[in-house]
Amino acid sequence: MGYTLMVAVLVLSVGAWWILRPPPDLVARVLFSETASASPHERLLVASVMHNRVGQTAFGNSRTLQEVARQPGAYSCVDDPDNSNWRKTLHPEQMPRTERLIWDQCLAISTSAIVPAHGPSGRPLVYYHDRSIRKPSNWDNDLWRAVYEVTTAHFVFYSVVPTRR
Repeated sequence: MGYTLMVAVLVLSVGAWWILRPPPDLVARVLFSETASASPHERLLVASVMHNRVGQTAFGNSRTLQEVARQPGAYSCVDDPDNSNWRKTLHPEQMPRTERLIWDQCLAISTSAIVPAHGPSGRPLVYYHDRSIRKPSNWDNDLWRAVYEVTTAHFVFYSVVPTRR
């Protein structure tokens, strides 16, 4: 009886903590984790990639930015205990001032209307990767291929075109 009561109190305490302090915004957490060392413009481009994936069959028909962020494999930072930026987003009040300013930008972006970005081709940007790595081979498949659009200081962005058969 005592053990059950203790577990119930713990569960209620944790639940109350989230009621008193809601969990940080998932989209802002992804943006911060992916773009903490990037420019504000790059942050907007990454947010735009998330936006451009909403409602797309190729990206699971996600209805919201949160669903896009939670799509398996879409953002390696999500729930990664080894990603220091992801861990920092659980306690933004403990961030140094410069990181807190970046966090505030990520929050502002995540709660505002995101303007979809398009590449020079006019197609929406739907993929990006860090400049330090190559384009993942699975971005080209039986349904589409990823086409280079633009490079920034930290990222390479792509649109997609249908695969010709």
